[in-house]
Amino acid sequence: MYEFDQNMTAKIEGQKSGSWIRGLDSIRFVLAFVVFLSHLGNPFHEYGMHSSHLAVKAFAIGWGLLFSGVGAVMAFFIISGFVIHYPNREKYPETRSFLVRRWLRIGLPLLVISSIARGFHIFSVIPIWSLYCELIYYTLYPVLIRIKMSWVNKFRLSFILACLMVICLAPNDWKSLVSQKNISYSGAYWQLGDLLTWIIGLPCWLLGVILAQNIDSYQKNISTFRIYLLRFLVLMTGIALDILKFHFFFGYFFSMNLFALVLFFWIKFEILYFKKWQPVKSLEYLGKFSYSLYLCHNVFVFFIGIFLPLTAYTYIPIIAFTLLLSYFFYICVEKPSHLLSRKLGKLARNQRPAIE
Repeated sequence: MYEFDQNMTAKIEGQKSGSWIRGLDSIRFVLAFVVFLSHLGNPFHEYGMHSSHLAVKAFAIGWGLLFSGVGAVMAFFIISGFVIHYPNREKYPETRSFLVRRWLRIGLPLLVISSIARGFHIFSVIPIWSLYCELIYYTLYPVLIRIKMSWVNKFRLSFILACLMVICLAPNDWKSLVSQKNISYSGAYWQLGDLLTWIIGLPCWLLGVILAQNIDSYQKNISTFRIYLLRFLVLMTGIALDILKFHFFFGYFFSMNLFALVLFFWIKFEILYFKKWQPVKSLEYLGKFSYSLYLCHNVFVFFIGIFLPLTAYTYIPIIAFTLLLSYFFYICVEKPSHLLSRKLGKLARNQRPAIE
């Protein structure tokens, strides 16, 4: 979900009318950064609560609500479905080559950081549930694309199935919501565990496939004012859903697939916006290592915290060191894994049987 094949970018941008795909790397970095900050925590809260200044107190409380990490993951799912399907929207992918590239692209960096995390007994800090979802979606994609049904109908069926599971498998969350009391309330999106959460998230991923299938037919001219207004509305919606989760027992299990519908239109308009306008070059570059940032940030924060505990004064240095270590991981692990996955994927394609 967090990956965007750089060669895919170059290939699409090399097409006569395809340069509009620019901007996705910027979005990916922003989303990974939001997830990072949501996990890092709010060191200003305690200080702000004891401040006599209303503005300081408001900032301290508000800062902790700005970053909807799970909402960012839903956006990642949509982008993943988009970038996987866009080059395949008029053809079937060669299955073996596709799976080799996708699994290695995600799996090799995951294997490296997992080995490090297990050595220090911090494997649980890796956002593994979302990566399992991605690997399952990659595995299902060659099957789904061959099913003679529109992508919209596939989305509808998956959405209905996800709703049924939410209704049937979250009784405590429903009881808490109805009674407005904590009755073993979870609120988590991944409360069904690593093996079932992918079913809940599949509709979000399929929204990205639908976007890829139809994006060339959209001709809207998106103004700067409109895109910033939409970004603000997405931010405010994420804040509202966080408030509902933590104060009114309306958990992510209920809200995030609905939020994905809002994110779908936001990402659609971002793509159309960058068809006309140039993205910020620095954000585009930072987006190249967004997967490393997403994958490793909690592990790096753990090691940085040994020497630099989180406070209001160390907040910025910790962010800077985490970004630096994530970039180092990208150079040393993710980028070589990407190159290897391409080579092995090409080898798998060249060695495929004469009849499939």
